[in-house]
Amino acid sequence: MSRVRVGILVSVVVVVVVLLVYGVFFWRGDGVKSYRYLDQPIVLVETEVYPVYIDIMFRREDILEMEMAIERWNKVLNGYRRLEIVDEEYTLKDLGIARMGVEGKAYIILRLEPDSELLRDSRGGVTLAFTNEIGGTIMYLVPLSIDKLRGEGVSIYGVMLHEIGHWYGARHVESGLMRAEYLVEEYKCVDEGTVRQVGEWFSGYEWERMNYCVED
Repeated sequence: MSRVRVGILVSVVVVVVVLLVYGVFFWRGDGVKSYRYLDQPIVLVETEVYPVYIDIMFRREDILEMEMAIERWNKVLNGYRRLEIVDEEYTLKDLGIARMGVEGKAYIILRLEPDSELLRDSRGGVTLAFTNEIGGTIMYLVPLSIDKLRGEGVSIYGVMLHEIGHWYGARHVESGLMRAEYLVEEYKCVDEGTVRQVGEWFSGYEWERMNYCVED
């Protein structure tokens, strides 16, 4: 197969994946809640920009969903903070980047297998992802476990929305995006309760000026 045909095929696959993801999270049917995001004037401050490094072992379709979730949070933060993916081929051998992550100067997304030793402390349920700490900068995703639940509406996009909330200081609550257990209806968007927590975590971030979602 020629390079041109391969390129066209890859482009088609990428478009289909993106459309499917949007279909899962934004389709509006009978009895299904729909949401819209606020579109407030951008906050006139010096935006805090942080680089994001993604494990080389992720598939391209996984990264597409990550990009969507990161961009959604960038719009929600409305000028306060921005994440920019600078490397999609990160490996743990790059100790300089790992040090930046530990020091809070960069965000890192790592891939785990379902049988990873880091998941052995899971209490009965299936762990899809976690961060190194609330307000931390390292995230671990388990794409194979997420894949097994896609038929139930679970996706990397929804998981990422939740985990970035942890990056930004949000803790688990009983309902909404930050509930502990994945619920498709709740993991669709960054809600008011989540941005309230973000505003409390970061000094100077006014949650009222963020573009959180509201029920349509």
